[in-house]
Amino acid sequence: MMKYKIIRALLITVLILALTISNVFAGDIIKLNNISDKIPGDSVTISGNTTLPEISIKVISPNKTVLYISTSMGGDFTHTFTLPKDAAPGIYEVVAGVGSTIATATFEVTTENQPKIISIDEVSVATIAKTAPVLPTKVTVRYDNNTSGQAAVTWDSINPSQYAQAGTFTVEGVVAGTSIKAKAVVTVTAAGGNSDGGNTGGGVIPSPPPISEDEQPGIEIPETDQPETEAPGTEQAEIEIPGSDKPADEVVNFSDLESVPWAKEAIEALAAKGVIRGPGDGTFRPDNKVTRAEILKMLMMAFGFVDKNAVSTFSDVKEGMWYYEAVATAEKLGIVKGKGDGSFGVNEYITRQDMAVMVYRVSLILDMNLGTGSSEVRFVDKNDISGYALEAVAAMQEKGIINGIGDNRFAPKNNATRAEAAVIIYRLYKLQTK
Repeated sequence: MMKYKIIRALLITVLILALTISNVFAGDIIKLNNISDKIPGDSVTISGNTTLPEISIKVISPNKTVLYISTSMGGDFTHTFTLPKDAAPGIYEVVAGVGSTIATATFEVTTENQPKIISIDEVSVATIAKTAPVLPTKVTVRYDNNTSGQAAVTWDSINPSQYAQAGTFTVEGVVAGTSIKAKAVVTVTAAGGNSDGGNTGGGVIPSPPPISEDEQPGIEIPETDQPETEAPGTEQAEIEIPGSDKPADEVVNFSDLESVPWAKEAIEALAAKGVIRGPGDGTFRPDNKVTRAEILKMLMMAFGFVDKNAVSTFSDVKEGMWYYEAVATAEKLGIVKGKGDGSFGVNEYITRQDMAVMVYRVSLILDMNLGTGSSEVRFVDKNDISGYALEAVAAMQEKGIINGIGDNRFAPKNNATRAEAAVIIYRLYKLQTK
């Protein structure tokens, strides 16, 4: 009996020792070394050792997807990989082992020297009673390192009753990465230019009558030493201007329109109405590039938007210049937003997509409802169109106001020509005066 008690005691002792030794070894089967914090684009080195014959190594990103995976033989191991440049900030987990026998380590990815937004510039927008205001898609943000930049904004919805009559109201918006609210102050002007809300200054004519040569003096676009661009592809010759009624205005002929037959009617019609002119030598120079200030002047003249009391805040728009009143009025109406550095870019050539955006915003002010709300861009190079211009291009393509340059291409980043500017403005004008 004593013998069995002794044997049982020995077995229990051996079992306890075995479990203790097993647990000691289990803690040392896989070892991972610490990993320092990283920034996107950094190299990450995973090192350690294991007594197992083979283990797998995985790196799991903050959104729980596997970013990196590899295997390692027993003993010491070292693995290195590079974080993507757009790696999301957060905690990344390294898992090494087999089955339920694993070791883990973590490291954090942070954005390098990311400045903090401390304020957002207030936005001023103008509209006409019963016309929905066009709010900017980006706002100017100020950082704690004394710099500024543009950030996307999502505005709160606007109730139509807010712009049903003259007055002012405020709209708030959300900018990612900050709890600070963006704010837009909307000024609503009554039709005919009178405001019932006590605002001072002249109003903006919301829906002008057809242009009269007596009312609208011609704009002489200053000719600079602009290099001529190649004429658009021959496919453009097939473009037809909607309608064929010739304006009953003074006939204006230019000697150099043979190369742009698709634009001839538009150029001559707008010239007859005093909206555009040539340099004075009998030519129009249709293939010359057009600047941002030039096309804005044409637009304001064509649709009769005049606010002599409008003030421009753009740093490069100087009072007294031939374009000042047009730019100031367009800025007040929200037709133009300017650049991140506070300038407008008066002397910069305008791209085809930016031209489309300006013209589309004019159509919104005129309440023309070009798009169906579900319009889609049908150009083959639609992926080259910037996000802010997609709605404008889609709506005006649907209405036939804009066409491609051949092979169903829109060429959004190409600079617009004087002929192209005349065509798009004339098409919108004819559609608005039908």
